[in-house]
Parts: sequence; structure tokens; C-alpha cells
Amino acid sequence: MPFPYVFKEDFRQAEITAYKVYDFNYNNLTILTCKNPGGRMVLDVIINNESMTIEITDPFHPDLNAIISQIERFASSKGTDMAGLDVKGLIPKIIRGIAGCENGCPADAKNVVSTGYRGFALEYIEGGILSARSTLRDGKILQMRMFPDF
Repeated sequence: MPFPYVFKEDFRQAEITAYKVYDFNYNNLTILTCKNPGGRMVLDVIINNESMTIEITDPFHPDLNAIISQIERFASSKGTDMAGLDVKGLIPKIIRGIAGCENGCPADAKNVVSTGYRGFALEYIEGGILSARSTLRDGKILQMRMFPDF
């Protein structure tokens, strides 16, 4: 049964939950998880020169189906589709590149760019922004920019 702790850091409130678990040798371990209710990200989706913005309220548990659905509807409204592109795989990768700064920002964002993602040209933009760009089947340009907002 978890027992919550609440602390403040940098004027933001974060909830820490501790779980008592046992490993295979019956050693007692404590695992801490952190949820920052103020953390969110913004995804700008641009097709040619028209854009839409999607707010990702919980980047550590994004609703990928809802995000992809919004992007697909937007693409459809511009007379195109994203067939052949793995946008559903790309979104978590660029979220982790921004939110997962375990090695110190912008180390992880730059690592995401250096490893790349199939079908997309990735770019790191100062301020922790990741950009993914691809050409769609009909020649239109799809660009997505993920902005940290925490």
C-alpha cells in the first residue's frame, strides 16, 4: 500500500509515492515515484504552413491514441494522411527526449536527435525543443515540434 509524501521544489508541488516491495531474495526495497502535476508539454503539428497545437497534460502517461487521432484529423482536413509514418512511436521518443533528462538537459534531447527515428529528420532547437520533419506521400511537409512547458 503506497503512502504519499508531498514536498515543494522550485515553487511547484510534486507528489512522491513510496512503495514497499520485495525482490526475488525477499529483500525489502522501497521504490519512489514522482508525479509532477504541473508538468506538461505542447506539441505543434505543422503541415506545409498551417498548424495546430496539442497540449499534453501528463507527458509521463500521454494518451497516445487521442494525440494520434487529433493529428490524423488535422492531416485529413489538409487533404493528406500520414500513411507509412510511425507517429505513434515517435511521440513517446521525443517526449522522453525532453522529459527524460536523466543525463542532464539537453543531453537526452540531443541523443534522440543523434539516434534518429525512421522516416523523420530530427533536430534539437535551443530551449529543449525537439523538431521532427518528414515529407508525406503527396509531397506535403509534416513538421512536429515538442515544447517543454514545465
